[in-house]
Amino acid sequence: MLALSGELGATYRFGQEGGFGIHSGVMIETVLVNAAARYQWLLNEALLSGGVRVLGTYGTPGFCSVGRPLRSDTGIVALHAPVSRTALDANAGARIEAVGRAFQRDARLEHASVPAFLQLATELAALHAPSSLITGALTAAHDEQRHTQLCLQLAARHLEDCTHVAPPELVQRTPLTGRIGFVRLAIESWLDGCLAEGRAAQHAVRAAELATDHQARATQHTIACDEQRHAELAWSILHWALAAGGEEARAAVHAMRDAGSDVAFERDIPEGLEAHGRLGAGALHTIADAHWTASRARLDTQLHAPVS
Repeated sequence: MLALSGELGATYRFGQEGGFGIHSGVMIETVLVNAAARYQWLLNEALLSGGVRVLGTYGTPGFCSVGRPLRSDTGIVALHAPVSRTALDANAGARIEAVGRAFQRDARLEHASVPAFLQLATELAALHAPSSLITGALTAAHDEQRHTQLCLQLAARHLEDCTHVAPPELVQRTPLTGRIGFVRLAIESWLDGCLAEGRAAQHAVRAAELATDHQARATQHTIACDEQRHAELAWSILHWALAAGGEEARAAVHAMRDAGSDVAFERDIPEGLEAHGRLGAGALHTIADAHWTASRARLDTQLHAPVS
């Protein structure tokens, strides 16, 4: 969240007062906001500058298609591969490995969202957020645990070696206070909540509509309802963070307004499994594009609303 860079190099200036120079500089950056001081030795030229850089110099935001991503101080936490065999469901019926692997992957992502929401609750408390927002984050953590179990149950129906999900890497991220805390909270609410969880909710809604498998339809319906509530929580947090963070938070979120327009989904998404509660790549991208467009319009309304 805070970085200091040094610059050293050779330059050449064209024109009437041209010539070679030695470039030196220093830049401090926090989130997306930066300030820099640079000097061209031998050319006697100095520059002071500041602004917002999109995307940030030290890493790019990540996107998660299921649940809220778990973040550390250095970025989104990578999830471990599944471990530990479990007993096969005797009433599994016809198994389709692609369906099982897809729900197994969803279970890992949902499981990582549990500590992600606990982390969010901690950061909200550090910023003295309203109790309703903190309670909402804690409730969401409980929802994600239930999603994990529902996805694992579906995976067990289709896999002979169904696995429990490995716990995500234990991370500790220092809560930020003051203006910089509101800036980070606002940006991540937009990316991880309004966009990612809202998109996950729309995917689950469509998957539930197309599923003929009773268990898959019920699971996707539950996930859709919960993820939509999580997305609305993110919009509420964003509204509060923008009001508390002032123009700095608004500028940072506005710089990220167009992020998420090109969502990267898993490669080789199986097609033709809609009856089992799985959408193909075409449907995933169509829904994601529509959601991004609607979310950006809603964000514009918040960004231009008067600060209360």
